[in-house]
Amino acid sequence: MPTLEINVILGMQTVVPPILGSVPTTVDHDPTTSHANSPVMWNFQSLDPGVDSVEIEFQDPSDTYFPSRSGGAATKCKATLTTGYASIWGTTPHLKKHGVHPSKYTIKAYDSSGVAMPLYELDPTVVTVDP
Repeated sequence: MPTLEINVILGMQTVVPPILGSVPTTVDHDPTTSHANSPVMWNFQSLDPGVDSVEIEFQDPSDTYFPSRSGGAATKCKATLTTGYASIWGTTPHLKKHGVHPSKYTIKAYDSSGVAMPLYELDPTVVTVDP
């Protein structure tokens, strides 16, 4: 299966001159679909230099997109930005039975002290397809 790429841009409202109608966080595409057991890559770009790290957390405990080296998988993953960029890799989980399952997740941004920046919080959706 091809990798699903989800592009997340933080800080569009900081661009000078301003871009009319820009919002703090954009996700391309939302909603989107992914086949079970397919790789997913979230690409983050922050135009706000105050953003130090980002986190993805799925709301449903069965949405274990982030495999662990020690076995099992997690519902959240955090990454530190380097020169305004970061990527988070995941794998779309299998469903308990064939069909589709919408997975709501939350994107959060943090400053260098680890304090959440609520302006950038957003709740997009990935729909798992397991034919």
